[in-house]
Amino acid sequence: LQKNKEDIEKGKWEKVYETIPADERGQFSDFVIQNGIDPNKMFKTYVPALAYYASEELESIELPKTVTKIDDRSFKMCKSLVSINLSNSLKYIGPCAFDGCTSLLYITYDGTQSEWDSIYKGVYWNDGCPAKVTFLR
Repeated sequence: LQKNKEDIEKGKWEKVYETIPADERGQFSDFVIQNGIDPNKMFKTYVPALAYYASEELESIELPKTVTKIDDRSFKMCKSLVSINLSNSLKYIGPCAFDGCTSLLYITYDGTQSEWDSIYKGVYWNDGCPAKVTFLR
């Protein structure tokens, strides 16, 4: 991962991310956070499957307004994740996206209950997650 730090700092997340085996992607996310790189700017339009899987460093994240999709198991088993802010441009939350996020207490959604209800949410998207959604509109 260290050899990819320059590409990461230049914002070429997807280029580096695609080269990392799926079972090591949580380590990639931890590396990004530990090196002071803003994880909120990591992905522009979607959060890929397993992007933060079992990350031990991620405590909170505010996804950009451009993110429309959180793919399958994107944040699965992120046991340190306490809060996430989501914009009303979100259209899809994949299966098991927040499965096992046992510390996740706050999901803040920049939209209405009706908009939230219209988002596709895959099976077990929040299994084991104690958070309740707060609506900002």
